[in-house]
Amino acid sequence: MAITLDRAEISALKTYKIASGLEYTYLALRWGKDPNNSTQDIDTDDFQAKWGVSNSDLLKYLQSLETKKVLKINPTQMTVTWGETESTTITQEEVLAMKKDGLINTTTYVYYALLLNKGGGLTQTVNPDNYSTSPWSITPSTLLQEIVNISQRKNQDNSNVITLDLTNITVVWLI
Repeated sequence: MAITLDRAEISALKTYKIASGLEYTYLALRWGKDPNNSTQDIDTDDFQAKWGVSNSDLLKYLQSLETKKVLKINPTQMTVTWGETESTTITQEEVLAMKKDGLINTTTYVYYALLLNKGGGLTQTVNPDNYSTSPWSITPSTLLQEIVNISQRKNQDNSNVITLDLTNITVVWLI
């Protein structure tokens, strides 16, 4: 016997705290998936408007589903907006050496990789493929995971260090 849920029933699972954020997002994604296609393009702004899941949370949940081998995230270009005018006097060579020597963790490493590539202004376009090669050698999944971690951090004025705008993300369902 199969159970089918409509959009209102899926939303009720979240409202009544029957489903976790991950479970709710999984069901919402499955509800919008074409059953004849394993690839799903997700308009993240539309998904947020319909389901109330922010870009950061969506990416975090997609990463969790990827870890569980439910789906595979195709690396996607995103826009990062910095909460403050960030700058550093640390050089790329110093960051690479600190990472090699184990003096900084992966989150800090990604933070500086982004910061050193941001240019002027608060808005930065990030393509995961650009960080997967030398000198950074950060896998797209690690970059996405650490960008989510950084987006959950606050500046001294309690503003977000960065905010994400994914626009679109493509996943391939493995199950």
